[in-house]
Amino acid sequence: MDPIEQEDPELWVRDYIAMSQDLGRKAEEAQERFAEIEGEGRNDYVRLTVNSGGVIQSVTFSSNIRSIGAEELSDRFMDAYSVAITAVNGQTESFIRSINGDEDPAMADYVRDIVPHGMRERAERVNQEQQR
Repeated sequence: MDPIEQEDPELWVRDYIAMSQDLGRKAEEAQERFAEIEGEGRNDYVRLTVNSGGVIQSVTFSSNIRSIGAEELSDRFMDAYSVAITAVNGQTESFIRSINGDEDPAMADYVRDIVPHGMRERAERVNQEQQR
């Protein structure tokens, strides 16, 4: 029952407290699930993982880096980072949609659109190249 339509103030307060506690539990669950989101990017030279905030958690370089120059290595690193950050972004968007549903897609759309300029395109290019 809608708390505003409740005629008994004590019952309204109990309902409101129960609803607040339920929202608090859902917020804690959402925070835990969000913290578990992780993305990975890899190629022949570098493998890295990022957390839900885009912070690099691990980086591993292969022995193949000895065969390329610094500029090429930087480029390959950014390729892997772009793939990882785009993966995290997609998971975050799905996570937000699972909470909000499709009735209010504005937040999920916002999350999708916050990938830094050029990262999504770079990740799509890298993924296409890896499929060949």
